[in-house]
Amino acid sequence: MKTLWTLLGLLGGLVFQAAAADLAPLHEAITLARYASSDGRVHTLAVLQDDGQAVRGVDLSQLLNRYDTYSLDVLQGYSHDELAHRIEAENTRVQRAYADLLPAVSGNHHPALGINYAEHGREAGMTEPFLFPKMVATSAAVHQLTYQPEWLLDYEVELGVVFDRTITASTSLEEARLGFLVINDFTDRADLMRHIDTKNLGSGAGFSDAKSLPNFFPTGPYVVVPRQWRTFWPALQLSLTVNGQTRQQEKADNMVWKLDKIIAEIVATNGEKRWVSHQQSAALFDGSGIPKGAVLLTGTPSGVAFRAPSGGFIAWAIIKSIVTFSWLRGQSPIAYMKESFIKEQRRQPTYLKPGDVVVTSVSKLGHIKTIIQLAPVTAAASQVKRH
Repeated sequence: MKTLWTLLGLLGGLVFQAAAADLAPLHEAITLARYASSDGRVHTLAVLQDDGQAVRGVDLSQLLNRYDTYSLDVLQGYSHDELAHRIEAENTRVQRAYADLLPAVSGNHHPALGINYAEHGREAGMTEPFLFPKMVATSAAVHQLTYQPEWLLDYEVELGVVFDRTITASTSLEEARLGFLVINDFTDRADLMRHIDTKNLGSGAGFSDAKSLPNFFPTGPYVVVPRQWRTFWPALQLSLTVNGQTRQQEKADNMVWKLDKIIAEIVATNGEKRWVSHQQSAALFDGSGIPKGAVLLTGTPSGVAFRAPSGGFIAWAIIKSIVTFSWLRGQSPIAYMKESFIKEQRRQPTYLKPGDVVVTSVSKLGHIKTIIQLAPVTAAASQVKRH
């Protein structure tokens, strides 16, 4: 069986190859990818071509003698026009395969937003946007996720945003440089259902834990820094496919909270530890504001695998828990309902499973390719099976 899933994953990787990316022209935006050289230094590449398998462009780190680990730092001291001119004048080109690229940004503490597209709110049974911290390190665009059978593994294409400085209440966004990237906010819906606080969604209980498992945060191959960010992001198109079939498709401008509103709401929390992550109090950010390099997750559109339980299902499950005396076994009616719903959701074919290939993309921002693979069988487990 393990061999079968491995073959399916390999075949999926061959069949579902992403097409060449539609890059933003230099006069509109500068596209930045990262890779590590043999001496361990991080290089920033100004991407001029992307055929879906490799990127080609100008090594900005060599050109400007800046080897900052954060790509937006490499741009410091230069205007957009100056950078575009230097890139266009450089004749030497560098090519790197997608598999050689580092995550577009690093970091493991990111402010996130839930229910920011109206139709997704309807399918999830929620109405108002809310904030929570995502506490996990970023992964690269060529991505493998090892499946665990206890998961209800869901996908979420999102538009990510980063900044060239710490964003506080006094920061002028007109003076700041913003970068945009495609991200996938993978989620274990079983864990989320068990730990969600239905009376206080704003606590982040359940959301942070279910979305902060290792390798649950792949980023795009590059960060795109537009000349005019306000006019750039609304036209971006978010898309996600599973095994070549479209699951999510939405224009970024359909967000409920627009970007200025999201930033203002996050900054207004003042780094207070209002949320819960892994049973500990947590803030949306450390320090005085949104740190440069932290990825702001702006929410996912409709089309995820999860569907909220109906009122009829909730009533049936609670009544059944009472008549079967589950509460005498220490399981509350709400907990019984949640476990019943998780069991029902496991029968749904839309959740991800080993062998699936997920392609997460945003126009002008490239794509992420994730192969869901089966967990390796340990020697101890093999011995148990043989006996």
